Amino acid sequence: MAALLIERGAELTPLAAAALGRWDYLASCAPDSLPGKAVLQAAVRGDRPDVLRRLLDMGLDPNERMQLGQLEEQTFSSGGPLLEAVNTGRIDLARLLLAHGADPNASVYTAGSATAAAYNGGSPRTHAPDQAMIDLMVQHGGRIAAAAVGYLRNVELARRVLEGDIDPHLESGASSGETVEAILCGGASSRSAEIVRMALERIDWPRDDPRWFWILWRPLPKHRDLNEAEQADSRATFRLILERCDPNLRASESEQTMLHEVIARDRGVGVALATMLLDAGARTDIRDEFLKSTPLGWACRWGRVVLVELLLARGADPIEPGAEPWATPLAWAERRHHAGIASILRQHGAGR
Repeated sequence: MAALLIERGAELTPLAAAALGRWDYLASCAPDSLPGKAVLQAAVRGDRPDVLRRLLDMGLDPNERMQLGQLEEQTFSSGGPLLEAVNTGRIDLARLLLAHGADPNASVYTAGSATAAAYNGGSPRTHAPDQAMIDLMVQHGGRIAAAAVGYLRNVELARRVLEGDIDPHLESGASSGETVEAILCGGASSRSAEIVRMALERIDWPRDDPRWFWILWRPLPKHRDLNEAEQADSRATFRLILERCDPNLRASESEQTMLHEVIARDRGVGVALATMLLDAGARTDIRDEFLKSTPLGWACRWGRVVLVELLLARGADPIEPGAEPWATPLAWAERRHHAGIASILRQHGAGR
């Protein structure tokens, strides 16, 4: 398509020339005009080893550090060419970049390092970790941070780090307990029950430790619905963590409980997680700081019909005479035009 556009008169750019292997064009460019144009990454993406070698021989930074535009703060990213090589499974280009000084631990904005990608099985061709690529990264100083291990959902890698077979490269002054906590956070966020189980075996926090709140929060859905497999992982991971902590812990500033959070983030697992919390002793009468509402109030506000029915069946007060008038369950249902929920509340005595 690019070749067709150029044939019809489109102007060639350094980025396109690198991807298309047009060294004749690149050789005519002033060397100081190429940095910051992502030409190395384009050469890797286009599988142009000769162009990549020539650009590196010109002295271009193998990490291709670039300033990102259209962001509020000045932000830089580096390591794109090597990450591209890992993600496309081109070990020959990865070797070439590393031989010219590419950093396997450079952090690409929002994407992590090439080493982490290698452990994650970056190549879409295999969808599995490439041991040769991993070995190459490690040979050149590549390391996997403890915080990334859990996110990768790589159970064997997590086990090796937890058992000390792989150096987690802690910062000066950090403890082994921080490694376990980092892996637990990542495993809970990625909803890897096996990684969470291994990490929990090494955690001895008391049940009322406030850190548990945000660990328990991590398996919840965030900004999209979960598919069936993800829902199962969310339930399994949540249950493991809940067994270790007080179900009535509260967020430090907003004061909502985990029952509030589960209701707000429902997305297919709300009823299952709320049931676990209620079975574990979660209270239904705690109000958060901002909405001044109980979990039932939140369920009415968000229109969670099944959760409203569950909470009422578990003894939640449908009237809440002590609530602010605007923060009662019925007030939320009416203000949000959830007629079905308002009807259910009235059947249970609200509004009389």
